[in-house]
Amino acid sequence: MNTTSGILSSKIKKRTPFRFRKGLQTLAFVFSLAFAGCGDNNNDNTAFTNQLDNQSSPTVVPTKLDAGSARKIKSATEGLDSGQLITKRELDELVKVALKYPHSDQAVSVVCHLYESWKDYGGLAEFLKQLPPNNERADYLAFVLIKDDQFEAAISLLEALLKQRPDNHLLQWRMGNALSHAGRTVEAIEFIRRAMPTLQGEELVEAHNLIGQSHLSKNELDLAEQHFKQALAVDQTTLQALIGLMAIYERMGETEKARVYQEQSLRVRNERAQEKLKSGLFAIKMRDLKKLLDAEDWNGSESLIAEIKTDAAPDQLAHLNRVSAMITQKKAGVGTPK
Repeated sequence: MNTTSGILSSKIKKRTPFRFRKGLQTLAFVFSLAFAGCGDNNNDNTAFTNQLDNQSSPTVVPTKLDAGSARKIKSATEGLDSGQLITKRELDELVKVALKYPHSDQAVSVVCHLYESWKDYGGLAEFLKQLPPNNERADYLAFVLIKDDQFEAAISLLEALLKQRPDNHLLQWRMGNALSHAGRTVEAIEFIRRAMPTLQGEELVEAHNLIGQSHLSKNELDLAEQHFKQALAVDQTTLQALIGLMAIYERMGETEKARVYQEQSLRVRNERAQEKLKSGLFAIKMRDLKKLLDAEDWNGSESLIAEIKTDAAPDQLAHLNRVSAMITQKKAGVGTPK
């Protein structure tokens, strides 16, 4: 990464799922395919050719942040690194900076991280569409569209990307994921199998569960059993695998094995129900807190934090303490981007 754009803190690098490259790679035609509904191949080719032509005499776009913008990005970076909360008004200002300097890796990455931390994938998708496109941004946009349940849009974008990079395993996995969520299981399995050697963690669990469910639907019990057990080898609490194995052994007439997996699945369900109830109540109160913070109602925010803390889990309590520290700074007029 060019040092003139600034270097993200190690925490932001770790939590942000991609890093933008400087070189502008022409993929505007990909976005037009996915979002503008272009159906004329000649027009698509013309648009692509025009983009290539423009590379020889590009529009002058500022790359070095002005002093005020640099201060805002620096303050936001430090705030993220220390766990401080950034308000909606401050995010809007950071978005303006990133759109003014779209080739600033640091500015764009900070904005993306903030949208992700709030799980505002719809807002993030709209932000990405306004940036000059390149391979990494297009790949990331596909991920964001899936997270925002815009599966058909993601599929259209991924189809265009895979024409350019047909052997890219990450794109194959995302296509399989989007297709499976769109209910196109047969097509999804083909892409998932291609990507399988590179998958890890949750993605590997999901892949084994999807393939196992496909085999189970065709009564291919041995193959289904194999994939469900591979999913459990990575995550012993994956509910889909536990239920799948229970169904397999019921069909095989092995009632004792079926009962074991039934008990395990019920235990996991009960634990998740309790966690969901607690997290749901916490999420409701945190949404209320966010509204108060966006309105810069610091006293109201402090009162609500005191109420939330009574039932907060340790990690939630730590987050609330960071927010309280941020409010103290805001009230003292410290830490707000100028």
